[in-house]
Amino acid sequence: MERRGAMDVCILGAGVVGLMTALELQDQFPNANYTIIAHLFNQNTTSDGAAGLFHPSSTFTGPTLDITENWIADSYSYYDNLRNSSDGEKSGVFQCSGFQLSSSMPSLIWSNYMKKVAPVYRYATEEELKVYPGNWKYGSYCVTLGIECRRLLPWSLLRFQESGGKVISKKIESFGELADDYDVVMNCSGLSAAQLCQDRQMVPIRGQVIKVVHNYGHGGYGVTTAPGTAKHAVNLFRQLHSGCSESQPSKL
Repeated sequence: MERRGAMDVCILGAGVVGLMTALELQDQFPNANYTIIAHLFNQNTTSDGAAGLFHPSSTFTGPTLDITENWIADSYSYYDNLRNSSDGEKSGVFQCSGFQLSSSMPSLIWSNYMKKVAPVYRYATEEELKVYPGNWKYGSYCVTLGIECRRLLPWSLLRFQESGGKVISKKIESFGELADDYDVVMNCSGLSAAQLCQDRQMVPIRGQVIKVVHNYGHGGYGVTTAPGTAKHAVNLFRQLHSGCSESQPSKL
């Protein structure tokens, strides 16, 4: 179906990845028309129970090291800017600090990713290791961010709607249902992709998602760095917006 004028964009899914993608698209391409379609919102989403501590482990990985580091850096910057904004308290983003301890392996307490983004990230001193009960041999101290998704999700959804976005509560069984109404569909369906895309690798891990396909999100340890994947998704949208085409679906 041929269309003219502003692009009609559907974001499928209203978890933290879907909402961050929608907000980033609105910011980058304000002239397009955006609709979020989901059958679960806020406390009913997987994101509601996401780990709120921003601390991706050293084993966390995306398609490449550069992409992974960009995800993390973009995400930390986004959340920290939000924390310092007038909406910081409403969005549920706050600064926190603490120790990570191990009695066996030093690699368990160190993340090169966090070293690059955290305002304070260092090894624990011998005196600090003795403060906590247990035979701790290794430790690190970090100042990072906490994200309370139970507040972030409704805040993000309201911001999306205030910026002109439309929200539809509906379960989509097939991408074909969207073909006649939208120029672009951003698939952020998370665990629902197991049925929607027949993706057998999409499985829950500690309530989170470990495999990244399309823009489903990622997690399983530390924070779900949604704004980082949102920026990546926006880059894919930019290619479509500028007239570029590919024979195969783009994947994050």
